Amino acid sequence: MNVESAASDFASIEKSLHQGPHMDQSDQLFLLIDQMSNQIDFDSGFKVEANHVLNVANAEDIPKGRSTEAMACALAFYASRRLGVSITYQEVIDAYPSEVDRKDIRRIVHALHEAMMRYEEQETSEE
Repeated sequence: MNVESAASDFASIEKSLHQGPHMDQSDQLFLLIDQMSNQIDFDSGFKVEANHVLNVANAEDIPKGRSTEAMACALAFYASRRLGVSITYQEVIDAYPSEVDRKDIRRIVHALHEAMMRYEEQETSEE
């Protein structure tokens, strides 16, 4: 998946959020990421990167069975770090409107990192 595809996916999810009350976990995650990005003042590239990471995570079923809140925080933390933004777990937790366990976030960040490493290795080997 490339950046243009990730941007397009994000735009379609943003549009679907305004079309009805029934959202799956991915839609909920993007809504939360959008809210958190405003709170932390991330640039527009953050949402594209978060979408890319979530698409890779979804391909490996990482969100399945995990708290949506912890996933949103982990995505915010991991995507920002991939973009070179220095942010702490506490800053991400503070931007989230309810209680989230730091240990859950760390576990998910580790799973996201592993998934992205496999994805990037696969992308490199296909070139």
